[in-house]
Amino acid sequence: MTTPPPSADDDGMSPEVPPPGCPAHRGGGGLVELHDPSAVANHEATDERLRKLYGNVAPVALPGGVTAWLVLGYREILEVTGNPRLYTRDTRQWSGVEQLTPTHPLTALLAPQKLCVFADGDEHHELRGAITRTLGEFESRSVRRLVEMYSNQLIDQFPNPDRGLSDGVRHVDLVTAWAEQLPMMILAHLAGLPVETAPRLVKLCQDVMGGTEEAQHSHREMTVLLEDLVEQNRRWNMERPRNNVTAKLLERFQGDRERTREHVRLLLIAGNQTTVSLMSSLLRYVLTSRAFRSEVRGGHKTIAGALEEVSWYEPPLRRSFHRVATNDTHLPNNGGTFIKKGDLLVLGLAAGNNDPAIRSADEPLDGNRAHLAYGGAGPHECPGQGIARIIVETGVDHLLDALWQLELDGPEEELRWEASFAQRRPANLPVRCTLNPVRPGRTRSAHSAPLPKSVPQSAGAMPAAAVPSSAAPEPAGGRGKLRKILGS
Repeated sequence: MTTPPPSADDDGMSPEVPPPGCPAHRGGGGLVELHDPSAVANHEATDERLRKLYGNVAPVALPGGVTAWLVLGYREILEVTGNPRLYTRDTRQWSGVEQLTPTHPLTALLAPQKLCVFADGDEHHELRGAITRTLGEFESRSVRRLVEMYSNQLIDQFPNPDRGLSDGVRHVDLVTAWAEQLPMMILAHLAGLPVETAPRLVKLCQDVMGGTEEAQHSHREMTVLLEDLVEQNRRWNMERPRNNVTAKLLERFQGDRERTREHVRLLLIAGNQTTVSLMSSLLRYVLTSRAFRSEVRGGHKTIAGALEEVSWYEPPLRRSFHRVATNDTHLPNNGGTFIKKGDLLVLGLAAGNNDPAIRSADEPLDGNRAHLAYGGAGPHECPGQGIARIIVETGVDHLLDALWQLELDGPEEELRWEASFAQRRPANLPVRCTLNPVRPGRTRSAHSAPLPKSVPQSAGAMPAAAVPSSAAPEPAGGRGKLRKILGS
């Protein structure tokens, strides 16, 4: 990896250029480590420091001693994502692929797999087509009903009201009690897994995405669970195919169990992590930003529009893996950043959204979908973003409809963050609220049975079917009740 020329500093002086043989050049250390605790705690500052030093393409270090290019510019990200022949997703072409030993923290993310995200060309077109057609069968009013049903189950288990208070005030953390649970419950249901596996799946996904020491163990545990799921659906498909994502993918992949298992894993990991981040970030803005809250309260901003705005400021993945250069090339970056064949590239999606070359700080973003929150443009843009939007918009709208007198329980400065080198989101959102006894989707079947307190370690018995998509999609963006809910 060749170090690009540095950009000019604010005072007009250029930073000192590392001499040949310096650790900042190919094969050396001394690079900014994105997984360093200080870099993890200060994503924006790290990105801007790198932009200031190197321009829109910067050399960085990743966990396990991996070196890569971090692409920070909006236009540069679009160039990479829009040119799969020159920047492939096939990590078999990465010059450092031999580093991915069974114990390496990035093996679960970068080791070549039978997945659409590791393929290009005709193979990618075939695999992605199977994914989009399958998910398209569930992007409908029925998914919204699932969101309301499982949201009500979680809300009904919020702690009891303070004793002695006639207004029934409850204290709850909306991240741990709701946002971290709801997306996986929906995704598990759609995949054909028992909903009681959702809490454990959340932890496994966090380990894998965070590149922690537990990543490989969690990856193996999820493999066992998903192998049981695929085998169960294989036997069922021989008699009467089930209406869930796993069964449909197994059919479209012509019985290929490994390919089916890995794409269900992709759905659960990528789908859950991104959706939890979007939900948590959107709720944080509602609870902490006076201007944001005022626009929602006044009816000037819909939930759908608010989601797009938050996607600019807090994309669910701040840095997205991965691309590999298939030839010696360069990106236009202060005269050109020269990239060697086999070099690894990471997309700085949050930095790209904040690129001063494409938008000003005061530009209105409500409803603007030109952000990079779903991986940029090109053939590898997230195929599950439709379901993610349904879950977030319906879920947040339902939550705000269900909770009255909603306000942050404590100072904003005490909020914590869940962060890794690849993402950042609120780790807690403690609130005070009362419950609306009449909520959409709150029926006897939806809330009569409490969620299990223990989580089985294998898939076990599967539900008979996911909810079919028998109706046209419902318009997104809220039911116009936010002024009452958010008003004080």
